[in-house]
Amino acid sequence: MSKVSEKQNVLSEVGRVVRDIARELSSEPNKLTVEEHERDGRVTISMWPSAKDYGRIVGSRGATINALELLAKVMADRKDLEMQISVIPPDSREKPPRDKFAPNPKWGKADIGPLLKRVCALLFEGGTVEFDDVNPLVLNASVKVSAKQSELIEIMQDGRHVNFIFDKTTRETTTIDLDLVAKALRMVFNGIGKSHGKSFVVYVDQIYIPDAQ
Repeated sequence: MSKVSEKQNVLSEVGRVVRDIARELSSEPNKLTVEEHERDGRVTISMWPSAKDYGRIVGSRGATINALELLAKVMADRKDLEMQISVIPPDSREKPPRDKFAPNPKWGKADIGPLLKRVCALLFEGGTVEFDDVNPLVLNASVKVSAKQSELIEIMQDGRHVNFIFDKTTRETTTIDLDLVAKALRMVFNGIGKSHGKSFVVYVDQIYIPDAQ
């Protein structure tokens, strides 16, 4: 039996995070519609952005949405779910004018910190996030995870946990590890930073935490 959660306007925890990321990427978040459908443990998140924001969410050659989908798959795996994202193109075929970068020194960790921490909590089931916003036009975030938190990074595929994914850009199978997830995290949140007028770089480091005596 299928479960269509969006009929009750209900998104899963991962679905809400994906929606909130898409909103942060958008210049017109009030025009973004997100639905979630689940069937036999397989979840599809469908998005309808405005014509102006379609390119922001998809990214150059699909780089942003591919990175976001990888993060969603890893987060969903923690819930024993298989997930994919579908972005529906706008009806209008008219290409919107290219956005100009408008610096916004007021945007910073207070605006994006809670969302990044929610993402990391789902990705790594823990970890710490620290920010450096001394430069008014640059925001850096350092995510620190233990070896234990990062050693089991997998996705659900055909009902089983696997540590590889088909890369839609290179058309090759890629091993899923901390470096790949960190790259996806940087891609997505760099896009969010650009949308808000600031360079935003996320670093992920593995740290050693000794066992408690």
